[in-house]
Amino acid sequence: MIPQPELGQKIADTRKAKGLTQEELVAQCHLNVRTLQRIEAGEVTPRSQTLKLIFEALEVPFETVAEDTVLPKETSLGKPVLILAVAAVVVFAISFLIFKLNAQQSGGGIVVSEPQFTTANAQFIHFFNAGEIDSLRTLFMENACMMPVNHTEIHGRQAILNYYQELYNFGLRFTESKSTYIIVSDSVAVDRGVWKGYSSIPLSGTHLRQWHLIDGTWYIENQMTNTDFDIVTGN
Repeated sequence: MIPQPELGQKIADTRKAKGLTQEELVAQCHLNVRTLQRIEAGEVTPRSQTLKLIFEALEVPFETVAEDTVLPKETSLGKPVLILAVAAVVVFAISFLIFKLNAQQSGGGIVVSEPQFTTANAQFIHFFNAGEIDSLRTLFMENACMMPVNHTEIHGRQAILNYYQELYNFGLRFTESKSTYIIVSDSVAVDRGVWKGYSSIPLSGTHLRQWHLIDGTWYIENQMTNTDFDIVTGN
């Protein structure tokens, strides 16, 4: 099995041996240059479909590579990281249920219209659609964690910004980001919401966020997103 960063190095070495630049390779496999750069640098583990596109463009039989490559279906994260990812999801879900139960028992805590969250959603759309991706750092904690659908877990604010830059480069634009259910408890809040957008086709999905209150301002600490469409591969 070839884990990252060895997998990325193998792709880079094969590409160079073929005399291809990163721009020439992505043009053949319909990927973004930033995506290939992150794969070759070992920053992300590509999905099996993405790997197949890359090796087909490199004229390398995918079947022979798959036998030695860690694919992001069952083994891409490795046991330690996979355990952490699952644990994060479980803790996140349990926290949401605990907040919901406490709010129901106390008769309060559930907020469906909170100015700061409404403002944050509007800022997200404005910054993203304007291509001001770096401005999104004002919404996330430095050690924030994000788990997008069809993507490995993302750790750290800068890595999250890189992910959003990748989505922007692929042509994704948002038309709506709205919190539909918010539970606030002291310095922590959990909100569930919906988003809508478009690329070549209309897109929509949901989000689940955990916020942390610091000096009177709410920042996203953990976030999970979901959509039925993979903007990167088109599946």
